[in-house]
Amino acid sequence: MIFALEEIIGDMNAGLLGSTVVASVASVIVERALLGNEPLFRIPTYHLVHPAELAAYATLGVAGGIVSVVFCKGLLGARELFRRLPSRTRIWQPALGGLLVGGVLIVVPQVMGVGYEYVDQALNNGLALKTLVLLCAVKLAATIISYASGNAGGIFAPTLYIGAMAGGAVGLLVRMAAPFPTGDPGAYALVGMGTLFAGIIRAPMTSVFMIFEITQDYQILVPLMVANLLSFVISRHYQRAPVYEALLRQDGVHLPSPETTAAPRTWTAADVMAHEASFIDGDSSVEAGWQRMNTWHEQVALVGSRDAVTGTITRDRLMAAMEQGLKAERLASLVDTPVVHAHPDHPLDVVLERLAQTPGLLAIVSRERATRLEGVVTFDQLTRVMRSRSVPLPVDDLVPGSD
Repeated sequence: MIFALEEIIGDMNAGLLGSTVVASVASVIVERALLGNEPLFRIPTYHLVHPAELAAYATLGVAGGIVSVVFCKGLLGARELFRRLPSRTRIWQPALGGLLVGGVLIVVPQVMGVGYEYVDQALNNGLALKTLVLLCAVKLAATIISYASGNAGGIFAPTLYIGAMAGGAVGLLVRMAAPFPTGDPGAYALVGMGTLFAGIIRAPMTSVFMIFEITQDYQILVPLMVANLLSFVISRHYQRAPVYEALLRQDGVHLPSPETTAAPRTWTAADVMAHEASFIDGDSSVEAGWQRMNTWHEQVALVGSRDAVTGTITRDRLMAAMEQGLKAERLASLVDTPVVHAHPDHPLDVVLERLAQTPGLLAIVSRERATRLEGVVTFDQLTRVMRSRSVPLPVDDLVPGSD
């Protein structure tokens, strides 16, 4: 429910707000009718004991941001390692991940499953400092291994678990070291859940609503927002793409962003691209590639195939390789990667900016799979399209005061 509301509010889409509220209320009614009103966790009463305690919550926000970065970087790095393994091992990768996690569970069984019973203990001051730190670190590592290897599981529940353990540990440290009276460590565990959620999932307002729904207490909002803001800023600085978006990018799926969504009546890459393109097989020799490019009289060509573009190669690069006696070398060894590309819905200014970064040919690829070619844009192609248009540019694209 909260995810949907934040998305709608973030987009300021009033037309969808009503239906979202109705669907959310219906969901709550059905859930309460089936499961009752019993809360998921036993939440301790919260109160800010001393104003200086906000500095302690700021420290929790910094710690949450660091843990969030470690989680995101570790997950993406481990997943990339598994993806680089030979394709024939893919069917065995979940078994390998399960074996590693199973070995961890033999030593630390408390991280098995969602672990809400241990989250409940952390919220109610039932775990020692060493236990909190251990469970935080082990749960983080086990989640990374499990998810990266392709096993069933997610990120949401582990985020709450790790946040509760990290927050509880910070709370105990604050209680031992602070020269002023502090609240229960369980309150820090509760804020820690929201802080990790804000840092990893990148939904700080959802975190605020979620914790408020759990506690029904306005007093916790101020320390929660302080910690959330710091965690969010630190995580975003060191891991620009949200974890879910970064995972999609690893799979070659690029979602449109507000900055690149074309405005109405604005030309896009789809309007100016050519659908036909010349390809050279990356497994062919340099000499074969040189001969094929000579038949086209082109200065740059794509390497790979329409469904698997691997890079670009220029005539000058091939000529230099021929002069160096590299005729028998694989063409793929000379390919310029990664491919500078755009998507069909990118506006014309983005196309021009990225075309300027290429040797003269911009690949237009699918958002669903970034290696599949939809078309190409070259300076000559762009000029031909502009001249062939019988209508002027849209008014939005014209510079005020120009002819």
